[in-house]
Amino acid sequence: MPFVAAINNSRNIATWTRACVSLAGVSDQISFTVSETALTMLAVSSSRTTHGEIVFERDFFKEIAFTDDGSFPEGSDETSNGPNFSFVVASRHLVMLLKNSDAHSINYVCLRVENSASTPESRKYKLNVEILTKKLVLKKYQISFSPADIERTDIPHRYDALLHEHGIYTFTIDVTTIKSFLDTAHASTEDFGIEVKAPKIIFKAYTKQVVKDKDYLKQPMQVSISMAIDDLDESNLNDVNVAFNFRLRDFRIFLGLVASLRPETARSDSFAADRPTLTFQALFGSAGDPILFQHTGPDLAVKFIQMTSDENGLVSRHDHAKSYILHVPVVVKKRPTKDPEPISKRATQVTKKRKVLAEPEPEPEPEPDNFDAFDAFDAFDGLEPTIPTVTYGGPTLGPRPHLNSAPDEGHSGEHQDDDTDYDTSENESETEFGPTQIRDKPTSLFR
Repeated sequence: MPFVAAINNSRNIATWTRACVSLAGVSDQISFTVSETALTMLAVSSSRTTHGEIVFERDFFKEIAFTDDGSFPEGSDETSNGPNFSFVVASRHLVMLLKNSDAHSINYVCLRVENSASTPESRKYKLNVEILTKKLVLKKYQISFSPADIERTDIPHRYDALLHEHGIYTFTIDVTTIKSFLDTAHASTEDFGIEVKAPKIIFKAYTKQVVKDKDYLKQPMQVSISMAIDDLDESNLNDVNVAFNFRLRDFRIFLGLVASLRPETARSDSFAADRPTLTFQALFGSAGDPILFQHTGPDLAVKFIQMTSDENGLVSRHDHAKSYILHVPVVVKKRPTKDPEPISKRATQVTKKRKVLAEPEPEPEPEPDNFDAFDAFDAFDGLEPTIPTVTYGGPTLGPRPHLNSAPDEGHSGEHQDDDTDYDTSENESETEFGPTQIRDKPTSLFR
């Protein structure tokens, strides 16, 4: 089940990085679904009130390839678009890796999964992330993952189907309008509300209480902005009267992600007449039903779903509201590579003991005829020749050979390595010392 995806465009690298950080703010785990044509990232909050999904199409990547060989059925699924594989990683690992990265200093980012029958155990169930910077610094990371079964929510499909039957309401608005409004609200604002009273639509930011070292707000505060429905890009809000609230924190994440998709040339001059606009679409039903925010680009699609409540803080009590469920990815247990044989503890101990007793001692390796590798020796080679040398990442070696020199003429082999000749024989000729002594050695002074 090999998979590889490479990104070499600075804009796309920044988008993918921002997507990982944004989804990490929704949940502590992010699921990946890889296929031959797309990469889907999904995050669902633990309370199942927020659903964030980003789909990267084939054109987003420089290269994307996926092959399902059937060797790992855990996490594999067969859909109308072909086979796919899903797994879950811890979001904090991606944040630590990508949060402070500069997309303009990176040449490419490569994602790779090597799960197959021939893959070593140390590389199975690992997401390999390879980053090459423009300074030719290559960084490689391995993130452990768990295969998962993902059940997709049907809320987007149901809303699209009911949109033409006038059961779902929608409007499209520029992301800058809402983002500029939220910049005026307090950073601790908890809730965001939408109220539609034709011919106007009202956006509200509600703060209950702020108690901090520098900020103190005892009474609730509400900031609102009103605009005509005709000023929206698209809508079907004529003769509609509805009001609902939802959590602002996750909505800020969606706005920040969509706003970051604007090209760099458009960010330099925000008041240009020909500045391209980034819009998002909102689809909702009655108060208490989920609201769907989505943005579709040329090579990616962003969808956020949030559960809402009415003005009294109550969710919808309609029968259809019970079927609106945000499914959390279910981790599948990894299949063991080898089934251990049931052996009793007593038998294991006896077997190990016999194996140790029967194991012969290693024989010393024969000394080579010519060995002149100086880097393999140190100053303590001759002190403990029977202790094996342990090298990092390599096998345990036996005693290493010593450097030997040819014996001098007239000297026995047992004195060839001595620094001083202590022989007191009278037959030995008297040695005369001089400033240069090449092969002769000084005799002992104690005669």
